Amino acid sequence: MSAPDPRKMPPPDPSMPVSMEERRAIAAKIVAEKYASKNKQPRVIEDRDFFAHRRPQWPVVHPEPDSSLTVAAMRWSDVGVAALATAFSYGVGYVVAPYPRTRLRGPTAATAATIGMTFGAMYAVQNTWIRLMGYTENAREVKRFGTFPLKSS
Repeated sequence: MSAPDPRKMPPPDPSMPVSMEERRAIAAKIVAEKYASKNKQPRVIEDRDFFAHRRPQWPVVHPEPDSSLTVAAMRWSDVGVAALATAFSYGVGYVVAPYPRTRLRGPTAATAATIGMTFGAMYAVQNTWIRLMGYTENAREVKRFGTFPLKSS
């Protein structure tokens, strides 16, 4: 299959976004419309709330992040913790294998690595959710994804 001839291609649509700011604005609008289409409203925290100490201290990127946003917002430190937990648990499983060590070291280490990988993945997702919901420092996420629009404009 050959590439299309650029002389026969239609001119670019002037209504299409060109800059990253325009693309981010359109993405934020789509996320706000998707959130509004679920007929869910963000929870309102009142002054007499018993859990006022759990209010987000940083800007909220998304109050209920979905899995695609969570994976997109993962930091390399989160992935590193997951990899470290997997590697450490593999080593522990290899060392603590029951007798006879020569036959059960591999399966024991693989089982331990699976447990460690599960822990690491859950830990990474939890930390990402906490940042997206504004409970810990999230300057990189705010810069990359913006804050959650409370009112659709």
